[in-house]
Amino acid sequence: MKKFISILMAIVLLSSCCLAKASEDHPLYERNNIIANQKDQEIISIISQLLEHNTEKVIAGTQSSNLDSFELEKESQLQDLGVEILNDQEVAALIGNSLQSIYMGGQETINVTVPSTTNDIRWYSTRTNYTVSNVTYEVQHITATARTNNTNLAAHGAKVHASSDSNPDGYVVNIFHKLVEIYAHKIASYVLDKLPVVGWLPYEFIPVGITKVSNASTTYQVLSSTSFSFVKISGQDDYYQVLSETSNYIKFSGSTSVSGVNNGTPVSNAQVINETTYADGFVNTANAVNAYINNSVYRSYIDGYEFNFCGVDDNNYTFTDYIVYPTFNMMGQIY
Repeated sequence: MKKFISILMAIVLLSSCCLAKASEDHPLYERNNIIANQKDQEIISIISQLLEHNTEKVIAGTQSSNLDSFELEKESQLQDLGVEILNDQEVAALIGNSLQSIYMGGQETINVTVPSTTNDIRWYSTRTNYTVSNVTYEVQHITATARTNNTNLAAHGAKVHASSDSNPDGYVVNIFHKLVEIYAHKIASYVLDKLPVVGWLPYEFIPVGITKVSNASTTYQVLSSTSFSFVKISGQDDYYQVLSETSNYIKFSGSTSVSGVNNGTPVSNAQVINETTYADGFVNTANAVNAYINNSVYRSYIDGYEFNFCGVDDNNYTFTDYIVYPTFNMMGQIY
């Protein structure tokens, strides 16, 4: 019996040592931080699905003020992640009355016009803890996500380029160069970066052997979500929250069509665009905490799109046009 007890005590001691070693290798706060990062990604994924779904409905003209079964399912998944869905009154209180942001220069109360309804914009709020250097911070992410075109979180229209009077038959194309290119413009900490969205060679629109392109046009539909991240030391009152990060997520859909002449015969074709682009600060707990620690506000946005149509004439002509997309420094700018 004594021998059995000795063996049992040795096993318990060994197990305790293993658990202690595992805890040292992966401290609780690190595991919690990993979970927080995973939660961010799950929220982003669901918001992406909502934007794609509602973009399709807007394009089809089937969007309504009532949430459909898909939206209800996705919002239920957000709630399972601890996300709160804000109603009209809560949005009004959040934006118009209660929320304050503390900047390096002092306190600034946000006085704004409150949106009259959440039918066009869905507002979500979630709180997450994150630990750095043995200090635990609480991050509140507030996101505003477009459902319809009746908000400044949405944009739609067309960009058209036609032959000029000096080139009525169009522009000669170079089969080895992209005929149409679209870039997203990302601004992060005041630095511009061009992100390729789509690009097509001439043969992807019209048959090989085409001689000239007479015009190109792009129709587009954009719905977006903007996030605002507020940070405080865990346990403090919300009065001490600091706006530490703002960013956005863009769903860009549409089509580009090109017309030209092939051995004297008019030809045309179109390509579909269905892309998502988001800046690296969108619902990013780690970034928000780092910005808070450094007494700064990290702003990263997709702030527009660039359209390039490349034809060749005596001046190696390239036509460029832009969509300038609004960015928001505070929640009250969204309507």
